[in-house]
Amino acid sequence: MATATYERWPLEKVIIKENVRKRFGDESLRRHADSLKEDGQLRPLLVLRDGTLIAGERTLRAAKLAGLTHVDLKIYESDLSPREIKRLQLIENLMREGLTDAEIYVACRELMDLHPEWPKKDLAAALHFDPSMITRIFAVDELIPEAKEKFLAGTFGFSKAYAIAKGPRDDQLGKLREILAGASRDDVERRSRIKGGASQVKLSRVKIAMPKGASVVVSGKEVGMIQLIDLLGETLKEARRAA
Repeated sequence: MATATYERWPLEKVIIKENVRKRFGDESLRRHADSLKEDGQLRPLLVLRDGTLIAGERTLRAAKLAGLTHVDLKIYESDLSPREIKRLQLIENLMREGLTDAEIYVACRELMDLHPEWPKKDLAAALHFDPSMITRIFAVDELIPEAKEKFLAGTFGFSKAYAIAKGPRDDQLGKLREILAGASRDDVERRSRIKGGASQVKLSRVKIAMPKGASVVVSGKEVGMIQLIDLLGETLKEARRAA
């Protein structure tokens, strides 16, 4: 690791080029600015000797909002390769709070691309994440394009992405539609378990008890329970039309 020193600089000397964090909420920045005024700067910004910011853009923006003139910096003295800069930036940002799930996924994916030799457990160790969290993060890799697009747009987070990605890929579009219609992660997983069990059941005759002593009988060659549910749904639609 390159050597570093700690200094205090005027705000205008820090140069912003690129960062993991893409969005900065006004309310979040205001709270951070209030914290800087009350408690001071708790963590230094990371910069190169030429002033290029590696990590800490949110703190820099909040310092400007708070009317501060100087910030504390950790300055890397020697030249760093683009890969080393990116790694430091990604890790530093991922250790902070407030990133969206989409930003965390994109940063973790970039970090893994920088270290193709890493197993996922090494990423978990570098970020001090539980390995189960890494599993959920990279479940996004398994999403169909329609679902991944919605995830990256912030429509839902890791828990629902994981629920969509679990199981057969052919089921993902249906799960995505359920999520977009307002279903919870638990709802999607419950229906998936029911469907997974029911799809194994094949019957030649099913008798369904109805109110007031009536019954409906469905017969056929190896009628599947999911097929039966779909059939009854279509039958109900036709009955309503006839009524």
